Amino acid sequence: MTSNPEHRRRAYLRDVHDTARILAQCDPLGLTGAGAPADEYAEEASEIVRRAHREVNDQDDLVAVVRAVLEEAFGQPIAASQELADVAAMIWRAMRSHGSTPGL
Repeated sequence: MTSNPEHRRRAYLRDVHDTARILAQCDPLGLTGAGAPADEYAEEASEIVRRAHREVNDQDDLVAVVRAVLEEAFGQPIAASQELADVAAMIWRAMRSHGSTPGL
């Protein structure tokens, strides 16, 4: 990612917005489908992006971060699944499209 602080801030905010949108759209825990508000995953999206920018070096790392954040937030174990991997892949692509390079 560029060293320009304003560019980094804008990319970070876009990452959070897109991550929240992806989580709401994919609804990996079935929350919005069960009537939860559309922004149900907003806090988790922020935490996923924060950790991704610090801890993630590749898409596999991002799967682990998404899983850990959701488990911590909702207090239930989440099995590794193709759905979770697909959600992480969509988040990864969105972050890369903003010029973010998580963890690097």
